[in-house]
Amino acid sequence: MKKTLLFLFGLNIVIFYQLNAQAITGTDSMSVPRLNHQSQKLNNGSVLTFGGENGNSQDPNNTYSSAEIYNNGVWTLTGSMNIQRTQFASSLLPNGKVLAIGGVASDVTEVWASCEIYDPATGLWTYTDSLANASADNYAILMNNGKVLMADGDSSWVYDPSTGRWGSGVAMAAGHGANPVMVSLANGKVLAVGGMDCAVCADVYNPNTNTWALTADSTQYSHIQPAMVLLNNGKALVIGSSTIDSGQTASELYDTVTNSFTNSGTLLSNISSCPAVLLDNGDPLVWGIGNLFGGADSTEIVQIYNVAIGTWFTIPSTGFGTSNNTLVKLSNNVVLVVGGYVLANGAVKYCWLINGDDLTGIKQISQPESFAISPNPGTSYFSFSVAQPENVKVLRIYDVEGRMQQEVSQDWASPVYANALASGTYIVVLYGKDDMPVGVQKWVKL
Repeated sequence: MKKTLLFLFGLNIVIFYQLNAQAITGTDSMSVPRLNHQSQKLNNGSVLTFGGENGNSQDPNNTYSSAEIYNNGVWTLTGSMNIQRTQFASSLLPNGKVLAIGGVASDVTEVWASCEIYDPATGLWTYTDSLANASADNYAILMNNGKVLMADGDSSWVYDPSTGRWGSGVAMAAGHGANPVMVSLANGKVLAVGGMDCAVCADVYNPNTNTWALTADSTQYSHIQPAMVLLNNGKALVIGSSTIDSGQTASELYDTVTNSFTNSGTLLSNISSCPAVLLDNGDPLVWGIGNLFGGADSTEIVQIYNVAIGTWFTIPSTGFGTSNNTLVKLSNNVVLVVGGYVLANGAVKYCWLINGDDLTGIKQISQPESFAISPNPGTSYFSFSVAQPENVKVLRIYDVEGRMQQEVSQDWASPVYANALASGTYIVVLYGKDDMPVGVQKWVKL
């Protein structure tokens, strides 16, 4: 059986291993490249993606009104919105319809107050009540009471689907500025975190009183355009930031009992404008761009947070990651990645599927603290050191797709020659006498 690694760099304590492969596969592409779009999973299990832009500011038609539906591995165009929208918010309503809220026009000079609703039964969009003020770079979420809360970082409004009307605006307790993120908590309240004006701000909305209140403390790290997801244990996980500081790889937990935040795990690569979804086993998954501030690192596109031990890990992946994408978990524990932005390439129409079942059943093993490879980077060979080499049965070299390229069983005092391997990044794994991995390192061949 083929062995595929789930590896963790920068930490010398834990690695992850599982039997299985091909967790990431391509699927049908959209009709156009999209970033800053919205996606909602409809009640029938299909996915509606709509609006967004192609990222070309010189194109007068760079923003879309078009919408398309992903079903059974195929995208099909459906009714277009009445106007073009990008950098807007949306929500799935309790009746199965989809609400699109505000946004920006094609020339990025006009901000919309208008809102419209998509009806899956007809495939058409119709206008509904407009916001009192134009709004973009906003965030919307369906609350436990069936109403939609939309916030722009300074104020919030509540949409009642039963009346089709927006309520009066309410000032938030913190001056987040554009791009806050929100999550509905198990107690019916809503947590808002981060923003362009106050990256460490956090406050909680109480739908019973229609008021906001500051949390007991601010977040420990900056969070601009982070991801946030509610865990099954009732805590909210805040993930990453677009800032070039410690917040870009930070994640922290919000506890409703203490009304405060604690640090919880470090991302292997920063994420920005990348949402998160929960797998069936309750672990959050994010899809990012690799290393946004240091060049794309294709081995760190997919990151999964292990709730049980509070640690992030990744899986070998190829190609490129995206930011400003959308993620939707399908009914079979498969995550659909929809478009987004690629470094130096702009918006893409490509989509991928991540098989969540291939990321579960992970076995935790010890990583020898003394395991090291040198030279790294190297040319045609490397040597490794390990505390108890007599316990090492075999060494295997994998490419970043998890395909074994070379197997070595020898006197471990001698170098390992890899003349036949092409230049690139490889994963070197030591296996013990029980044929289970006892060490893993990344090696770059020049």
